[in-house]
Amino acid sequence: MLMRLMLACVPLFASGFVHSQYITQSNAAPQEGSKSEAPLGLIWGASAAEIKDLGVDLRQAQVDNFGTTFFASHLPKPITDADMITLSFGNDDKLWRIVVRSRSYESDPFGNAVKGRYQNLVEVLNEKYGRGTSHHQIDSEFWKAPNEFVIGVKAGRTKWHTDYDTPSLLIDIGIVGASRDDASWQIMFEKKQLRSAFEKSKRIIEKNAL
Repeated sequence: MLMRLMLACVPLFASGFVHSQYITQSNAAPQEGSKSEAPLGLIWGASAAEIKDLGVDLRQAQVDNFGTTFFASHLPKPITDADMITLSFGNDDKLWRIVVRSRSYESDPFGNAVKGRYQNLVEVLNEKYGRGTSHHQIDSEFWKAPNEFVIGVKAGRTKWHTDYDTPSLLIDIGIVGASRDDASWQIMFEKKQLRSAFEKSKRIIEKNAL
């Protein structure tokens, strides 16, 4: 279930702080079909075979929401508390979407630990991509007590995320709830040009199927 929820998102310093070089991406507009540097030491537009050549282990994910998708491990520049990474290659075998989800921060219904880590990563992303737009909204009706933060997130009534819209990327970092007491952070990166190509190919496939 956790895998499907995720698909619907270098070692770091021991203190939990991350240097901006480990979440990296050039914002220069690429030429059609060109490859460019992606987060985690990956390459936008690379094929699955080319990603494997970087030493990444890929395991097929049984979903097709974003085209051919794999669970990935042994990334060139991993994040220490990342627990699950998915890479989507669309319908033309070009990496266009990366989702990273952390390990579960357990037994913390207040969400203090995961909120602290989330804020640390937001600061890194702000430094790298410019200030994002934060959406922090606590449920005011059902799950409004301080110790109901995580269950509010899980229920979809508390929102805690920040998004970025750069010339070449869409990025969203947020907190996702797994239970009443356990939550994780998640970052999604999408390459705009390749996302458009995926959406176009999906429409063609659907048209040919009807």
